[in-house]
Amino acid sequence: MIKVYSTMTLIEDYEETPRLEHALSVFDPNAYKVTFKAYRKFIKNGITNMVIPKHYPVKWLVEMFPDKEVVYNDQLGKNDKRVNYESLFEPRDSRQKKTLEWLEDNYQYSQKLISLKPGDGKTYIALKYICDEKRKALVVVHTIDILKQWKDQALKLTNIPAERICLISGKDKFSKAMKDHDKYDLFIAVHKTLHSAIEDDKRSLERFRRESGIGIKIVDEAHLELASLIAIDLNSHFTDNLYLTATPERTDFKQNKLYRFLLPVYFAFDLGNNETSMKSKDKYHICYFINFDLGCVYSDVQSMITNRGFNLNIWATWTAENNRVPMMVDTFLHFYAKAEKRVKEKLEGEPRCAILLKSLEQCRIFENELIKRGVNKEDIGQFNGNTTKAKKQEQLNHKYIISTEKSYGQAIDTRLDIMMDFVPYTSSQMAWQIAGRLRSGYGGLYYSFHDSSNFKCVDSKKAKMRSLKKKAASVIEINY
Repeated sequence: MIKVYSTMTLIEDYEETPRLEHALSVFDPNAYKVTFKAYRKFIKNGITNMVIPKHYPVKWLVEMFPDKEVVYNDQLGKNDKRVNYESLFEPRDSRQKKTLEWLEDNYQYSQKLISLKPGDGKTYIALKYICDEKRKALVVVHTIDILKQWKDQALKLTNIPAERICLISGKDKFSKAMKDHDKYDLFIAVHKTLHSAIEDDKRSLERFRRESGIGIKIVDEAHLELASLIAIDLNSHFTDNLYLTATPERTDFKQNKLYRFLLPVYFAFDLGNNETSMKSKDKYHICYFINFDLGCVYSDVQSMITNRGFNLNIWATWTAENNRVPMMVDTFLHFYAKAEKRVKEKLEGEPRCAILLKSLEQCRIFENELIKRGVNKEDIGQFNGNTTKAKKQEQLNHKYIISTEKSYGQAIDTRLDIMMDFVPYTSSQMAWQIAGRLRSGYGGLYYSFHDSSNFKCVDSKKAKMRSLKKKAASVIEINY
């Protein structure tokens, strides 16, 4: 059986699977050894079991272990203890307000990541969230200095009394916190202390969570302390887990590949810039990154990878031959309705929208599927390598312009309000070229769609986000 918990997945009666273990390890060729393992094996009643990060795709596990049933644990939270504290301050700007709204809208996810620039108020948002949720909380930090800063901020920003805040640094203080847990409502602990406690006793942190009634775990600077983060998440079942970081990635590319399985897909990234920045010359677009599921399994992804990396042409062929383009059309129509409404509030007349695909076959199927769903054929233009020079400008005057990213990335002089980009490229230059085609008077809307079941598409999303956040007024991620 495969059991999915809040931060980890348990594989019962595990049989050695090198492909899985390799994917969850970091090998150092210089030391010639594995430096990180994002899994733990243990024996119970003579049977080997294994725990791995929750965000390793269940679809891949089902492919590896077809005989195992998948069960999602829905009993978490029954031991959470309620508290009654208030935040003393309201959000200072639209970014903080929208981030808190995002947390409320995504309450159902057990793991959430907030990525905001330094100074944007990650600590305030976390403390406000704790007060709004009315539950005991554990904050995990990487240094003693930061531990003390969190306490100071909690006293400044909330009405939590100092005597109800417990600082945990060192084995003795962890033991005391476990013994006197009823005296405290907010625990702030250093990574190394919790990691050390888990190494001494694998069930110590989970026992502490259950007995103390802690419902929320906050991890500050979640891109640091990789080994500790792995140990904490694989050995506890906190109901609600919030990860804070300004840089949701590792500098070492090997660790970064592993890191994507540790942190959640669901995250808010630089939400809610104000109107002034939206109208500035260099930051005007609003960029949405949409996660949607095309049902891609591990073997499909491997078939798209060549000696030169992820092959976009193979990806495009796969979507066309496996009836995935209609799914892309349905996703497009859902978000286009929202985008059209927003643009019409800013200008008179019909907005103009570009739809970017990789292949001509994708473009052909996409147009046919739009027509099947009631879109007027006269409103659709095709701008690609097969479009004659005489008809190019005519095609650019339609309400919907279906094009390839290569064709539309060229210098095109036409008004454009909405960009719907389905191509999982990673080039920052291409991302800037494409987004640069949008109208800049009030802030164009750019949508980038990524298949969450394909880890190469997820990688392309992260690359685009890194590129476009330098130019965008706001970058928002949405799960569809």
